Amino acid sequence: MAPTARFTIRDFNLITFIILFELFFLLIIYKVFHVPVTHDEVLTATRYPGYGYWELMMYPEPWPNNHILNSLLAKFFVSIFGLHQWVVRLPNVLSFLLYSYAIFRINKTVLTTSSVWFIPASVLFLLNLYLLDFFGLSRGYGISCALCTLSVSFLISAFRDLKKGDGWIAFFAAMLASYANFTALVFWVAVSAMVWACFFIRFRKLGKNLVRPTILMVLFIAGYALLIANPIIKKDKYIEALVARAMCHTESRF
Repeated sequence: MAPTARFTIRDFNLITFIILFELFFLLIIYKVFHVPVTHDEVLTATRYPGYGYWELMMYPEPWPNNHILNSLLAKFFVSIFGLHQWVVRLPNVLSFLLYSYAIFRINKTVLTTSSVWFIPASVLFLLNLYLLDFFGLSRGYGISCALCTLSVSFLISAFRDLKKGDGWIAFFAAMLASYANFTALVFWVAVSAMVWACFFIRFRKLGKNLVRPTILMVLFIAGYALLIANPIIKKDKYIEALVARAMCHTESRF
């Protein structure tokens, strides 16, 4: 007789993980169709699709809610499926799948799929329901959080295995996270420094020259800095104008 297959803790973890994240994914999809469009989503849904891709990248209007990567993806999906509430939110809905994959990678790398703590650790990423709301809105926050988590997952494996490829993925995922939400620029700078440190450890261990990856990182950083310089300058000027207007209004009242 053939031996019967045993149901292991690894099987339980994988099945439970899939079911758990599918349930939350369905909850997000429900919100996408039933939660009305918020004030901050209006421009992304009605105005930004009318601009060209390069125009969006150059911040045609100095409104801070132009989260560039989200605006670009929303425009792309609108051009395919038409202007609908679920369409402009689709980039963030799909980013939840990326977020789920990143969580799986982190727990698999740190704990292994056979650990009794695998599911409890996964649940911790889902306890912040306020964070999960971002995956059902047409804003850059959900995309940014997903890419930040993905970057962390590859950064962990890069240090553990000293894999150059994982380091580069962490670097570019952090870059895209900041392009979805400029608040993540600090995160990208930190990841860039840590990726270089990982390269330093790896190349020193293998006795190789660090010049090439260093030059590549510098070129990518300089190119990205040039790309986002104009949007950041416009955004800062707009915020300064708002502050000045508020100050004048406050002084006039007194």
